[in-house]
Amino acid sequence: MTSQAYQIQIRNPSRSHTDPNLLDNLDLVTITTPTPGPGEVLIRIRAAALNFRDLLVLADSPLYTARTSPGLTPCADGAGTIEAVGPNSTWSGQIGEGVLLVTNSDWIDGDVEVYKVEHTLGCGECQGTLRQYVVVKDNFVLKKPANLGFEEAAAMAAAGGTAMNALLAGGVGVGSTILTQGTGGVSCYSILVSYFQN
Repeated sequence: MTSQAYQIQIRNPSRSHTDPNLLDNLDLVTITTPTPGPGEVLIRIRAAALNFRDLLVLADSPLYTARTSPGLTPCADGAGTIEAVGPNSTWSGQIGEGVLLVTNSDWIDGDVEVYKVEHTLGCGECQGTLRQYVVVKDNFVLKKPANLGFEEAAAMAAAGGTAMNALLAGGVGVGSTILTQGTGGVSCYSILVSYFQN
C-alpha cells in the first residue's frame, strides 16, 4: 500500500527560517506505507501541528540542535488512530483507538530537561508527523482525551508541555500575574494553564 508524506530536500542554501522561499525545501512524495516492527505502532495521522522548531528543521537552521537529514518528514506534533501494531506492542487489541504523539519519548515522565535528538519526532533520523502514516515506538503514543478533536490533541505535546514547564519552573501559582507574548500555541496554553491554576 502506498501513502503520501512531505519530505525535506534542502534546496535553499540560506538555512534561514525566515527566508520567503523556505517551502522550496519541501516535497510531497508517494511512499510505501511503513510496517510496524516489534514494540511499534502504525498511526494514521489525522492532524499535525506546526511549531517554530519545525521551521528551523525545514531550513536546516544552525539555530537548531540537529542537522536535517535528506528525506526527513518534519513536524513533531500529531494525532491520529492506531491502524496496526507490531509484535509485542503494548497497543495490541486497540486498532482504531484515537491517540496523540509525544514529541520526545524521553519526556513521558514530565522531565523536559532530558532531550535526545534521536528520540524526537521530525528531526535527525526520526520521521515526523507531516505524512499520512507514521510508525513510532510504543512510548511515543498516548491515548487521546475523548473530549478533544484530533486537531486539538495534535497541538498538545510540544506547546502544552512547553507552557507547563515554563509556568511550573517559574513558580507561577494562585495570585500570580503572567504576560504572554503573541498568539501562538505556547502563549495560548500558558493562558489556559494559568486560568486553571487559579
